[in-house]
Amino acid sequence: MGESPPSPVHRVLIANRGECASRLIRAFKEIGVETIAVFSDADRAAPFVKAADDSSHLGNSPASESYLCIDKLISAGRELGATAVHPGWGFLSENPSFAKAIEAEGWIFVGPTADHSRDLGDKVTARSLATQAGVPCTPAWSPPAKLTTEAEIQAWEEKAQEIGFPVLVKAVSGGGGKGMRIVRNAAELAEALPAARREAKASFNDDRVFLEKFVEPARHIEVQVLGDGEGKIAIIGDRECSLQRRHQKLVEEAPAANIRDEVRQAMQNSARSLAQSVKYRGAGTVEFLLDEAGEHFYFLEMNTRLQVEHPVTEEAFGVNMVHLQWQVALGKGIPEGTDRRTPQAHSIEIRVNAEDPASGFMPSTGRILDAEWPGGEGIRIDSGIESGSTVTPHYDAMIAKIIATGSNRAEATDKLIRAIETTSISPLMTSIPLGRDLLLSDAFESCRFFTRSIENEWADWSMPQVPEEWKGILSACAGKVLTPPRSGKGKARPRGTCWDRLEGVRP
Repeated sequence: MGESPPSPVHRVLIANRGECASRLIRAFKEIGVETIAVFSDADRAAPFVKAADDSSHLGNSPASESYLCIDKLISAGRELGATAVHPGWGFLSENPSFAKAIEAEGWIFVGPTADHSRDLGDKVTARSLATQAGVPCTPAWSPPAKLTTEAEIQAWEEKAQEIGFPVLVKAVSGGGGKGMRIVRNAAELAEALPAARREAKASFNDDRVFLEKFVEPARHIEVQVLGDGEGKIAIIGDRECSLQRRHQKLVEEAPAANIRDEVRQAMQNSARSLAQSVKYRGAGTVEFLLDEAGEHFYFLEMNTRLQVEHPVTEEAFGVNMVHLQWQVALGKGIPEGTDRRTPQAHSIEIRVNAEDPASGFMPSTGRILDAEWPGGEGIRIDSGIESGSTVTPHYDAMIAKIIATGSNRAEATDKLIRAIETTSISPLMTSIPLGRDLLLSDAFESCRFFTRSIENEWADWSMPQVPEEWKGILSACAGKVLTPPRSGKGKARPRGTCWDRLEGVRP
């Protein structure tokens, strides 16, 4: 008998940056697969570039001239011998044209098919598919293709009244809250409609919008799915993602707490039904709104990619989502024991965003003098920065995630609070102090929070203040802390830490 041909040696191009790229590169290193990083001018010295086996410069800093350029990504892959591409999240991760271009090269696309991205990424089509699969949906309406301006406004007003206020004017494409407006009465509709269209056009190059019933108050619960592309689907638990601001999540946990077993099961069955109906391939997330009573849930959307918050699923359910994605992409199917896993622990994470929550979440950019992360059992850091990194205004504000895992929700919460209190990102302002206060709140402990809780109950939040009697002591200590010079030249320089800005420090 002849010998079997050797397995191909793969090189995966990571079509992303920052914390996302760092996490993906680490996952592929764990299974011995080489990686190629791509970078813009702004990211030339970023940690993910140094971590990869090879790298290629894409172009100028704006994403439109680098990370969103399909032709540049293809050229980089050709030059450096890519055999596969992982898109991560954001950028081109849900772009069907990108998936088609990758597969046209004969490379593996570590994600869904182009048809999945197209159909499930279009919210109107996704709702139709969900309805056909028996998934509960809120009342909605999509305008006909051609209406005169006067007839259109009248039609929107009539349908909004029929659905019942409040309603959402919502972009057909994209996500992240872009192209979305809450409308509480007919008078607000005339202004919300063109505003949503303008934002949708600017964000997704698609100004189509539709009308949807707005569920308020509601929790945001999502179900992790993994499909083999042949109809086999694994459900890997659920996540709670209700603590968010303007549809941008700040705190996430797995499994979702305080949900009745029968509701959880029905929600997961609905996610399975939708994914099976399209023979979904790869990792995806089916998102739902759960009403205040915890009795009724409604389909929100399906994201055809790996989610930012996947680490809490990994830690709670004992899986590695990137490794599972790779198995499916290679055609090896879903490993036995992946479906219906029982949670082994409880995991909570906060996103570390370079922005000032006390000043309307204004971006905080510049050079990071010191990045000090916590450690210990049950603590995981997914970071895209290090001491000396520069945060620029060109990309998303998220620079890292702090994840804590414990035997139960209370233990995970305590671990995460302690981890936050030993983290220092200096001198940038970050969302860390707000994240800590959210975790310490009675609302978090009792799971009484909803998608608009931060905007409603925390709108007047301000940075915690250091007591006056501590300020002199802390200032004196800060003056004594030195960082060694980068080379043998010169003397040690004063070290920049969180003590440089006393606000937000808990003594």
